Amino acid sequence: MPLLAAAVLFGSAFRGAVLRTSTLGGTLQRRGFATLSSAPPPPARLLLTSAGLTTPCLESTFRRMLQHATDDGAGSPNIAMLVTAQLAPSSTMTSPDRDQDGNLIRKEVSKRSPGELRRRRWADARKKGREIEQQLGVPVECIDCVREKDLEDARAALSTAGCIWVTGGNTFFLRHHLRASGLDDLVRQRVVSDGALYVGASAGSIVAGKSIRTALWKGWDDPAAAGDEVDWSAAGMYDALGLVPDASFFPHYDAAAWKGLVDSQKSGLDHECIVLTDDGESVYVAGDGETT
Repeated sequence: MPLLAAAVLFGSAFRGAVLRTSTLGGTLQRRGFATLSSAPPPPARLLLTSAGLTTPCLESTFRRMLQHATDDGAGSPNIAMLVTAQLAPSSTMTSPDRDQDGNLIRKEVSKRSPGELRRRRWADARKKGREIEQQLGVPVECIDCVREKDLEDARAALSTAGCIWVTGGNTFFLRHHLRASGLDDLVRQRVVSDGALYVGASAGSIVAGKSIRTALWKGWDDPAAAGDEVDWSAAGMYDALGLVPDASFFPHYDAAAWKGLVDSQKSGLDHECIVLTDDGESVYVAGDGETT
């Protein structure tokens, strides 16, 4: 489909310049600051997608942004890939059916032991990491923030990589364990203060925004995957990392399937909701430095 775009660039008389580009397939938002001696630090480097680098344009954008990050001393030219969302337990995932009271019906989806399922998911995540490594020609280290024995390796990888890539899976499992491990603070520091590139896919994009409540809208992600001890009614539990402090994200958007849902739910937010599409026509880019 031909891409029709209209852009508005606010002039450099402001401390920062913001470029927003709208496309027919969704909304591509690119935010960057003009280079002025009195300007604040540039915005966080973010490439938020629904399904990863699904187009040559996204691959090119990734390579350019990683190069900028490493040139600026943000880390080595490699990827620390946080795969925790993929490792969420699924023995009680919700089905699309509801009971007479409207509650989602839970169903058993596997008879394998939790340990075996986790090992299989870890193997699948590492395989996907190797595929991305071959695709991009960039070293990838898969990391997790659930098991205590893995945290030292995870912190080391996050502290030195020029790119932090957070994959999809269960948003609530990911957010809980980022918080419980303290790695959420490290990720913020690396991206906001150090200039590392953050790449998100699906759940990885949702947790980069202001709130993870958008993960409730489809009913695909089960909050119970984080454990019965997690009280999602407590204040602040749905707060995301805030790398984008003024917007939340809704991945896997298809207008025919989800427009009505998004239109009805977004009014409950006190900020913007940005949709992301699997075909890469609607993504969110910040801190790229490219304004054309």
